[in-house]
Formats: sequence, C-alpha cells, structure tokens
Amino acid sequence: MKGQKMKKTWILIIVIMAAGLVSGPTISQAFLEKRINRPQTNSNIPVVENRKQPLYGGFEFELKEVLSIGKEDDIDYVFSSINNLSVDSLGKIYVSDARARRVQVFDKDGHYLMTLGREGQGPGEFVICRLLGISPEGDIYISSGIRRVEVFQKDGSYKRTIAVDFSLRNLQFNSEGTPFGLIQYVEEEKGYLREFVKLNPTFQVKKSLFKSPYTLSTFTEGGANITVSTGYEHGLLIGKRPQGFFVGNSAEYTIYLLNEEGDKELKIKKDGPPRKIPASKRKRSGKIPLPDYQPFFYRFHSDNLGRIYAETENPNFTEEITTADVFSPDGHYLYQIKMPHRTFIIDDGYLYCVEMNEERGLLLMKRYLISNWSSMKIKAE
Repeated sequence: MKGQKMKKTWILIIVIMAAGLVSGPTISQAFLEKRINRPQTNSNIPVVENRKQPLYGGFEFELKEVLSIGKEDDIDYVFSSINNLSVDSLGKIYVSDARARRVQVFDKDGHYLMTLGREGQGPGEFVICRLLGISPEGDIYISSGIRRVEVFQKDGSYKRTIAVDFSLRNLQFNSEGTPFGLIQYVEEEKGYLREFVKLNPTFQVKKSLFKSPYTLSTFTEGGANITVSTGYEHGLLIGKRPQGFFVGNSAEYTIYLLNEEGDKELKIKKDGPPRKIPASKRKRSGKIPLPDYQPFFYRFHSDNLGRIYAETENPNFTEEITTADVFSPDGHYLYQIKMPHRTFIIDDGYLYCVEMNEERGLLLMKRYLISNWSSMKIKAE
C-alpha cells in the first residue's frame, strides 16, 4: 500500500455459536405478530444503473500514520478484541472491546479519558459489549446483553438501561436524534430476518423500512442444533450518510439512499454476476453448509462528502488490505479502492482502522492521514 506498509493481521474463517446467540433473544409472540405483514416503504424513485467497471478505475489511499493507540504495560491502553470504533463531534475516540467488556474513550490526540462499563449483569454492566452509536446530544449507546442496551452520558456517567425485544445489530441517529436500527430476530418457518426500522425513544419499533432474510447456517452436532456464522451471510447492511442513511441487501447489488426520515430517494444498482465461494473454503468448512455465492458486499462506510464505500471482500478473510467500491453521493460508481482490511471510519481525510502488531502480540487502533484525499473525485464529471 502506498505511503506505508500494512502489518499483518489475523484471519478469521469460521465462528460457531450456540443456536439463538447469533440471532439474539427469544422473541415474544406479540413482537412477531407486529412484524408480520408490516407495511414497508415503497415508492417510485430514480435509479442509477452502473456498469461492472468503475468510471475512473482503481484508487489506493496514500496513508501516513498520525496516531497509534495501544500499549502492553498500561491497562487503560490495552485492547483484547476491538469490534467497533466511533468518533464524536469533538474528536473523542470510542473503542469497543468485546472480550474485556468495556468501551475505552480517548481524546483526539489519543490520551486516555475514561472507561465505560464493566463485566456484569447490573445497570451499566455488560454480558456482551458492542458500541452501537452516539446520539447528537452525546449519549453513548452500547449493547450489553441479549435484550439490553446501556446508555451513558458524554461525561461517562450511567444514564439508563433500555430493554429490547430483538437483537440490535446497528444503531444510527438522524440530525434530530431520532434512532434508526438494524434489528435481527427469528420468525417461525421464515428463519432469521433482518429489518431496518425507525425506533421511538424507548426503542420500540415505530416504522419498518426494509426487511429481508439473513442466511445464517445451521447443522446438527450431537443432537443439538448449532447456528453458524461463516462470514458469507446474505442480509441487510446499513450506513449513515451526511443527509440520511443508506441500506442494501448483500444478496443483490442494490443500495438505496434514504433521507433523514427513512424515505427512499435513490436506488443504486451495479452490473456484474455473483461470485462463487472458492472450493478451498468449502473444503475447510467441512460439514458446515455455505451459501452458493458470496455476498456482493460485506460492510458499508460513508465519508463526510457523501461518498459510499461498499467493501466487496470479507474484512476478516483478508490479511492486509481489502477492496471497496466507491459511489458518488448521486449514485455513480467512481472507483474500486484498496484500503486496510479492518477499516471502521473514513472521514474528512482520515482513516481509522485496527491492526495487530504480530511481533509484540499487540492490538492497535490507528489513525492515518489520507495524503491523496483531495485527488479523489466526488462525482462523475
């Protein structure tokens, strides 16, 4: 990679979890009845059809490291398993550590400020830990268990616990602070589902926007049903853009741009056939079933200029870099781009990612200056 050499990171091939843990809580019948045949947003909107090849070919970020957080000998700077990052309006950095069950907070220069939460089952404590999002007011929302979301104020003090009837996979807010979530649950006969919804302040579903199957695999081992996450699941992904949201079903190459109320504004399509999963991966999976084809994309990003990045390689299967398709704010396919494989944030000329220093066995949060940021086109010319 231009401008710096990426250190090797780990490769995750297959994660196996007990049935129900991946999908979330046992769902109440009342919740399911509300989900059945719920009206969804459907309107005629403009469609941008893109060819298989980008308008301006390939692009590679030229990266200059400007910040590295992670130390071996200081508990406040040690990470064991980073599963999410966020940066607030003041530049404070929030690092979610799943294994340590905490969220560490640093100032914009990487100095430790505070820790949110700890392992436990009480208010402000975590059985699991995943940073979900930060509201415009500065409240921090963290998934703390199968049916709970813990809320902290920006000074780090505990605010409240929200009980939910679903697994909340992603949380975004519009400029007025209205929450939107990507939820996951199980319906009898239909199996696992993901749904993008507008929520009320108590996190009850107010409006359904999109719903689709989520293709987790199951197999029987010793008489027990095992739920398997192979990394090749098809389902909904969401992202936040400056003027609203975007959502796509990875089983097809279609991305919808939504306004701040969740209404569809534009449909983006890209030509190209689905990719088969390599035979070597099928062989390594053994009895674990894999889908016929890979997802068209694995993760979404958006920058402050409204460009959309759809990662087309599983970030857990790549040692150093990953590939993403970059679309303009009006839906045109601009670039195929290379970037660090565990990128979490691309914003205002900076990139935030996670790396492993294998020599020291040290997990690091890195911020890079994108030196050639200004040379990237914003729209088709």
